[in-house]
Amino acid sequence: MAYLGLNVSQASFEGCLTQEVVFQHLLTGIPMERCATAIRHARLTVNTRSRPRFANDFRSQLFWRTAGAEYSERASVWRRGHLTNERQTISLPIPSMSPPPVELRLDLTDHVGVVVLHSLRLYDSAGEIIWTWDGQPTSLQAPRAHDVRFRACRRGVTAEIYTDDSWVFLPIPESTLAVVEAAATLIVELSWVNVIDYLRDISAALTD
Repeated sequence: MAYLGLNVSQASFEGCLTQEVVFQHLLTGIPMERCATAIRHARLTVNTRSRPRFANDFRSQLFWRTAGAEYSERASVWRRGHLTNERQTISLPIPSMSPPPVELRLDLTDHVGVVVLHSLRLYDSAGEIIWTWDGQPTSLQAPRAHDVRFRACRRGVTAEIYTDDSWVFLPIPESTLAVVEAAATLIVELSWVNVIDYLRDISAALTD
């Protein structure tokens, strides 16, 4: 049979479908029957307005907002990372500004998948750490997060990225952000997880 322009056997198609159904069910909690129906009726769409994507790269973007202002692309910075299970560091510099920001929003990645979030640190212009994430998934979870779920597992804290437009408001006090008036840098340390291995981990945890 033809699937997305490729000739695949019915058995291969059903196998891929089963893996996707299980993946969607575990991540969203939607019943498997509904997941299967939605996937079978899905259609491939192309967004011609989207920015170019490199096959093995992803993009992290940091937005800042001053009091009374809205988030915008002009008030943001982005850096590119690599889709690899090796630990990597993303450095997101924040320019000096007056007044200082009252909130930071991190778009961790524009790529759907699962990452291990090792650390988040904010440095001032002198290179001193002024804020460190406490390493707890609850401090980043909804309602602070959109289209991403943070979960504690044996690998550490994972971020399950559901769409290419997920984000999280960083729990940094306004008093700390006041220092950003003289510039700062957010350091993100993360690594990507093979989805199949991750599903095995979750399945094992559920049966323990």
